[in-house]
Amino acid sequence: AGLVTETFRDSDIASRVDADHFDFLLLDADPDGARRAETRLGARVERWNREQGNGLRLAFEAGAASFDPESPCSLDDLVATAAHA
Repeated sequence: AGLVTETFRDSDIASRVDADHFDFLLLDADPDGARRAETRLGARVERWNREQGNGLRLAFEAGAASFDPESPCSLDDLVATAAHA
C-alpha cells in the first residue's frame, strides 16, 4: 500500500482486481503521466527489494492506454487495451 500511495496522486484511482493484479486510473494526466508513474513505481519497487533483504522480491508489469474523447470506448475496453500494451 505504501508503494501505491507514494507513487500515485490523490486524484488517481487504484483498484485491486485480484490477489496480485491492480489497475490504476490516472485522472487528468498529461500524455507522459503513465510513463512517469511507471518509472516512479519501478524505482520504489527496486528500493523496496533492496531494503527487505529477506529473499522476497516484488515485480510488476505495466501497460497503458489513453482515453480519447474523440473516439470513446468503455472502461473495460480501456483496461483490455492497457493489459495488452
